[in-house]
Amino acid sequence: MTQKLIFGIIFLAYANVCCFGQEVVSRTSINSDPDYSKPLIPLRELVKQKSKNRSNTFYVSKVSNFDNGAKNVWVYWKERNALILWEPHGDDDSKNELVWSRRFLRFGKEIVPPSRYYQGSNFLLLTKDGISLRRECLRGYKFIVVRPTGKKLRSSAIRRANPNHLEISC
Repeated sequence: MTQKLIFGIIFLAYANVCCFGQEVVSRTSINSDPDYSKPLIPLRELVKQKSKNRSNTFYVSKVSNFDNGAKNVWVYWKERNALILWEPHGDDDSKNELVWSRRFLRFGKEIVPPSRYYQGSNFLLLTKDGISLRRECLRGYKFIVVRPTGKKLRSSAIRRANPNHLEISC
């Protein structure tokens, strides 16, 4: 009995350090990271599959590189008032990385105030954390993807006021 208890405590401590103790080592621009070098492709696919609006505005944060080698980007979708976690898969189907995201968090539904937050939930995020992530996205790149009445999607990237940001057009 005590062996199982000790093993359980050790396992929880290990899981806490390995899974939840990830520290951000650096933040880089999406333009300098090969896994995010063509951001309009997954954004277009997201609009194609999940949008009902004609014009869609996305704000993309910088790439967060973690101490365990993982990396991700947060995307704020203005029209859906949602945060989407973008994790690169590195395969041929990278256009679906945002469509198949493990985290699609909407303000008011999955991003909630403390009174509706359940401690340790994997599916909810506190409002203050959501606002912080949205602010980080708003400081990043702005992309507009337009759904035309025809077959093709038109998209563009708009340069932000920050001189470190590049302009991308399609």
